[in-house]
Amino acid sequence: MQTDSISEQRLLEKIRQLPPEKVLLVENFIDSLDQQDTDHSLTFAAAKLSEPVLLKIWDKGLVIKKLGRLEEPDLQALQNLFLAILG
Repeated sequence: MQTDSISEQRLLEKIRQLPPEKVLLVENFIDSLDQQDTDHSLTFAAAKLSEPVLLKIWDKGLVIKKLGRLEEPDLQALQNLFLAILG
C-alpha cells in the first residue's frame, strides 16, 4: 500500500538521522516488541497445554478440601490460578 510505503520511508529517514547509539536503542526496542509477542504466544500455548492437568489438580483440590486436608487459603490459591489461566 502507498500509506505503508510512506510510513516506512518516514521511519527510515528518522532512523538515519539518529546517532549510532540511538539506532541501537531503536533496534533493541523493536526486538523487545517482537519478544513480547513471542512471550505472549508461548504463555498462551503453555496455558492451553496445561489445562487438562490443572483441571485434575482443581478436582483433587476440591476433594482434599472436603476431606479437611487443605487449608482455605490454599484452596483459594488453586481457584485463582485456575481462573487466571482460563480467563
